[in-house]
Amino acid sequence: MNIRIGTEEDKRDIIGKYPYTKQVLGEDGYLVVAEENENIEAFAWAFVRKIPAPIDKSEMFVNVIETFEPKNQCKGIASELIKKLIELAKAQSLYQIRAYCDINNISSHKLWEKNNFTISPVKNQNGQILGSYVALLL
Repeated sequence: MNIRIGTEEDKRDIIGKYPYTKQVLGEDGYLVVAEENENIEAFAWAFVRKIPAPIDKSEMFVNVIETFEPKNQCKGIASELIKKLIELAKAQSLYQIRAYCDINNISSHKLWEKNNFTISPVKNQNGQILGSYVALLL
């Protein structure tokens, strides 16, 4: 599996083949793809933003990691995508990488934990846990 920075053509191809991805692939950001035999098997999309707190630092926020075929899940592909995103974030001297996980997405929580991200619950006003923010301090 080859992990590389995606192109605009890759983005168009992904959206063409999987139209639902259009809602998560933004305009400005980083597309990282995992390809095998010239077929994109998985991707990650992340963007850089100022941290919404009174500090002068920026973070990479991972909007989505998607492995298209079930046969490719649990093979370390998503971890390789995360490693590439970490490499990109470090090259820009970013403060951290963060993402959000739905509380019911157990495999996502395990992925982030495996890659040494912290996991913090997100609660609503009633105390119900809705999900988790995951973070890696660079």
